Amino acid sequence: MTTLLSRLAIPVAVTAALAVAIPVRASADEGRDAMYAALGVDDVGADYLFLIDASTSMRPSFSNLKKELTTFSGSLASGDRLAFVPFGAQPDPQPWLPAKSSESSAAIAGLDTPDQKDTDFLTALNWAVDHLARDTSAAGRVATVVLLTDGDPSAPGLAECALPPVSAWAPVRSRVRELEGTRPVHAYAVPLELKAKQCHGPTPLSVLQQAFPSGEQINPGASTTVYLDQAKESARAEKARQLLSSKGELDKTVTITWPDGVHSLDPTQAGVRLPVRLAVSGSGPAKVADLTGTLSVKVTDDDGTRAVEVPVTADPATVTIPAGGQAATVVLTAKLPQPGGRTILREDVTLAGTVSLTGRISAPWLDLAGGDLASKLTSTITPAQAEVAGTGSRGVPNAYWLVLLGLAVVAAVWPLVRYHRARPLMSGDLDIKLRDGQTTTVTLHNRRTVRKAVGDGTLHLRGVREDGTAKMTVTWTPAIGSAAVKTLSAGKRVILGSVDVRHRPRGA
Repeated sequence: MTTLLSRLAIPVAVTAALAVAIPVRASADEGRDAMYAALGVDDVGADYLFLIDASTSMRPSFSNLKKELTTFSGSLASGDRLAFVPFGAQPDPQPWLPAKSSESSAAIAGLDTPDQKDTDFLTALNWAVDHLARDTSAAGRVATVVLLTDGDPSAPGLAECALPPVSAWAPVRSRVRELEGTRPVHAYAVPLELKAKQCHGPTPLSVLQQAFPSGEQINPGASTTVYLDQAKESARAEKARQLLSSKGELDKTVTITWPDGVHSLDPTQAGVRLPVRLAVSGSGPAKVADLTGTLSVKVTDDDGTRAVEVPVTADPATVTIPAGGQAATVVLTAKLPQPGGRTILREDVTLAGTVSLTGRISAPWLDLAGGDLASKLTSTITPAQAEVAGTGSRGVPNAYWLVLLGLAVVAAVWPLVRYHRARPLMSGDLDIKLRDGQTTTVTLHNRRTVRKAVGDGTLHLRGVREDGTAKMTVTWTPAIGSAAVKTLSAGKRVILGSVDVRHRPRGA
């Protein structure tokens, strides 16, 4: 057996090997630390049962081993417990002691220098399993068994370096399975492969796995600090997995807060926008990926009622919902199909139906905690749909059409009005006297124009308006000669060549 100092010169260091082998933490993950703090991981205790080979082959390394045990004890959470049990032919049972305490430091200091001739692994591991199974104070606590040995068996009644037959270990393995059904149990072998090792077949790990088939061995080459971190993180990770299971983190419900009541949408708008809020059950966050939805509605307009189903897009499509009851906002959008071409006439449009949302839920804390928790996650989105409805109008409002119609009527009638106003109706009678003494009377009959053959010519009368007063133009066209035109006012007289024309108002 070499001294500890000489041991440190070879790849497998005693101080490096002391810490319990657990999955190496790749980096100081702030997310994991935040999860531990939120769950109260360090408030849940863990138990470390050290089985210490007390055979004389362990003597050269024992002084430094005690120093490392003291350091290890001080690095644990205050709620953790330790027991340091030396064994030779029989284990020397010791009580649980609180970590970070003077009691645990005194117990480590009081460990006797190894002086045993025998190393009975079966008896020691059998006792350890029974001790953990009988411990009524350990409910819910993570148990870690640490085997500190060089792996050289020397059991009474067996040949040197020989282990008991496989059949002898069967009862121990059976009790281990029962124990693992009641509390989390981990077992680790520390590779104290010293130069003085005499048995080249058995190793600390092969011995440990006789009782704990899932036992692990630390890989050599790490520093003491790394191993101590591994020891702490092993138990913390297991405690986190326990807490995540007990706090319902394996069943995540994402609750959608839809707008109150039936959300109103304008069916005449091509773009529909609907903000919703997402919250998650439990203590930990949730990640919802591939958010998508469907808008299923019935639209009624002047063409009848038709079913419309369009996809809904979520922004963002992937969202992390914070822990602690906080919510995340997602905006849902959809495009409603609109009628082709222009809608000339005004029409009312109504919409009614549902909008639904789906997504893929994961729990980041389950990934951080490791193990197989993530594969056990069950999740629900609720309520997965909400009612929507709305009314709207499209096309040119009817009032606009009435205005346009009025303008069109005015435009059509106004020229006629102007025409009629410029050519007023003529009433009364005209007394006509020719030069030869011949006379005749023409009754106007509310006409705008009158043409009358008189003597050897033609008399043409037309209503006119001058300065707002209704008058008439009188045109005398003789058979021979030029025509003469004069304006005749009501009740007046004009002479055109050989024709004398006098207007006599009605009733005069």
